[in-house]
Amino acid sequence: MALAYLKVFFDFEERAEALSESEQGRLLLGMLKYARTGAVPAFKGNERFLWPMFKASIDREQESYEAKVENGRKGGRPLKPQNRAEAFPKPDFTPENHPEPDETKKEEKEEKREKKEERRKKNTPSFEGEGEGDGFQAFWAQYPRKQNKQEARQVWEKLKPAPPLQAEILTAIAAQRQSDQWVKEGGRYIPLPSTWLHNRRWEDEAFTPPPPNPVKRVSAQNYGQRDYTEDELLAVSEDLLAEARRNRLPESQGC
Repeated sequence: MALAYLKVFFDFEERAEALSESEQGRLLLGMLKYARTGAVPAFKGNERFLWPMFKASIDREQESYEAKVENGRKGGRPLKPQNRAEAFPKPDFTPENHPEPDETKKEEKEEKREKKEERRKKNTPSFEGEGEGDGFQAFWAQYPRKQNKQEARQVWEKLKPAPPLQAEILTAIAAQRQSDQWVKEGGRYIPLPSTWLHNRRWEDEAFTPPPPNPVKRVSAQNYGQRDYTEDELLAVSEDLLAEARRNRLPESQGC
């Protein structure tokens, strides 16, 4: 008669702590299946090394259960249950019956370690001297405002500019360094490098201010050729009349 239950003591976790969660789950399901049907599971992972110990415990529990059932049929008192130490004796850990985890287990651990290291590097900002091959150092050397370098590096790493874009950025900086905005007041209005990168300011079109309106000026010698009246000067412009008066033309010329 198959067992109607499966005893699993708390030290199951201690004994199986060297296994992964999936291996522990397969071992426990295999124990349930064996106790219920008697079918021996076909384990392929590291749980197969602990299976003989747990199988022996289930077999002893099965024998005890059958003996109690048989004794009950004969009208006798139920047999005393086995104590915990007898049901699950501690295994003799030797290299022969508990070999080292197989290569698959080692590879899984190594893969987990590498992924953890990648996540750590991704979430850790880079520092001075790192990323010299990504073009950032050339950008920093060219950009005239040397502030908030760490923030600028983070924006640069997020942008990940390819070599053609790096060249375009450096060309734009060289041109904008000559602009009025970057030159006046000692570079006071130059954007922070992180802001300049974040806003893609290398795409700005060059701004050429319109030429100032020419101012008509009248010198004193312009009035020596002929006499002009104030009405004639005023007909040209008020500025011309005012300029003539500032030059103090002789009264004989009507100014």
